[in-house]
Amino acid sequence: MLSSTDVNVLQSSRMSPPILAPLSTQTGTYLGADNHHENDNCCFYGGEQRSVTIAHTSNLPSTADPAWQDSEGNTPLCLAAQAGNLAEAQQLILRGADVHHINLDGDNALTLAATGGHLTFIKWLDSHCPQPVNHENYYGETALTLAARHGHQRLAQWLVSRDASLTHLNDQLKDALAEAVANSHLELAQWLSFQDTDLRRVYPDGNNLFLYAVRAGHQVMAQWLVNSGVNSQQINESGDNALTLAARHGHHQLLAWLLGKNPADIHQVSSNGDSLLLIAARQGHGETVKLLLQNGADKSLVNYAGSSVLTLAAACSESLALWLCHTGTDIHQIELCGNNAFTLAAQSGFFQLMQTLERLGINIHQVNHNNDNAFTLAARHGSLRWCQWLAGKGINIHQVNHQHHNAVTLAALAGSQPLLEWLCAEKMDLQQIPKRLVPGETEPEVIGVNDSFNAAILAASAGHFAEAKWLMRRGLSIHQRDYHNRNAVIQAVALGQLDAVKWFTAQSILPDRFPHRLPDFYKNERHNAMSLAA
Repeated sequence: MLSSTDVNVLQSSRMSPPILAPLSTQTGTYLGADNHHENDNCCFYGGEQRSVTIAHTSNLPSTADPAWQDSEGNTPLCLAAQAGNLAEAQQLILRGADVHHINLDGDNALTLAATGGHLTFIKWLDSHCPQPVNHENYYGETALTLAARHGHQRLAQWLVSRDASLTHLNDQLKDALAEAVANSHLELAQWLSFQDTDLRRVYPDGNNLFLYAVRAGHQVMAQWLVNSGVNSQQINESGDNALTLAARHGHHQLLAWLLGKNPADIHQVSSNGDSLLLIAARQGHGETVKLLLQNGADKSLVNYAGSSVLTLAAACSESLALWLCHTGTDIHQIELCGNNAFTLAAQSGFFQLMQTLERLGINIHQVNHNNDNAFTLAARHGSLRWCQWLAGKGINIHQVNHQHHNAVTLAALAGSQPLLEWLCAEKMDLQQIPKRLVPGETEPEVIGVNDSFNAAILAASAGHFAEAKWLMRRGLSIHQRDYHNRNAVIQAVALGQLDAVKWFTAQSILPDRFPHRLPDFYKNERHNAMSLAA
């Protein structure tokens, strides 16, 4: 990296002639992350105005191999482009760095610099090492769509002056104008609207600019678009209109503005039976729920899955569910999957809500369609206090769900030795072995954390080694195999748990059969553990 003084470097013999050969001496400018103080003669870097003169001398620093790549395929030049470090990039280019290198995401120096809005860097790159202005990375992003997304207006204007495509759609089906609107860059969106772009355009997924503005919660942007003739009644391919998007994303002020234009829309229902109130409750948006109730929304409605405003809130927001309980909302609704607000509160770990619902008289013995009751659901959180409270209310502590989990195996997965000790004192079956069978199949669909291993192996596979040792002292063997004859190391490998693999191998358990079917969830995490096991 250059020092604060001018640096003289010799053009490397490895560098291709067209890059810097026309200039025997070059005067350039560079800057870091801040691109708001740039001009043609100087720039600000770290708060200091500097200029850089590059001539041809014989001393070239060797700080990094220009051909080196990190795990994402970035070379030192790519990293310099990301940081907007022109001085470093100039040195690397003089030492033979490939200016057309593309990383594993398909980004070149131009798109990497555009993400950070490094205009001075890009101008210098265009002058000396031109890049295709409409180059797309593997996500369909161009320098212009990236600049628009991040609100780099001066860079976007410069790219448009270099014939960057205004109509190109990235993989999210957005052009530069849609990116500017969706990310609340009003001034940039207004400037782009004068560059032969169609404000009324409907994108392939059915969204228009108004829906993007509403999703972003930008009321001023939405008002400007309506005043410009954009359709405010647009419905996208997912069936969402502006009201459902505002409710889902919790933009209650914008929702109030939309309802003010047509108050009757508060009673609209989506294709799955969700009202605006249910949509807001599912996301736990308390202010939006309160706004809708104040404006006459019907809190007795349930959707086609049997979910009410309270059951939806109980699954995601304890404060909202408590508020609904105190405003007279029906607490007895049971969803089609068998859950009521009490089991959902236990599943979410909302124990204050459980107490409130119990005082209000809800059925605390409800069992859902997975055969879980509140006790097994609370055991997943490893909370001794709340499991004891539930036991004191007479709930069945020996419940076994359809995956053959009981409270012991669930407490082992949660890593709660105090709960395990209490369950042992309550004569719970420590030898319980869960299974995961798909209906109609005779073997598990995939290897997973709840395959047919005992609680000691489950605890160790989840990284809870103290609990595993405690269970081993109670007679559980970590040498147990599942019904595929696979041992504990394979379980840990499947989960990508390197520490568990080390722990099992330290107990003289070695892999002897590797899994042949792994879910995508595990594939990205298991390679280190697999390498060690191998």
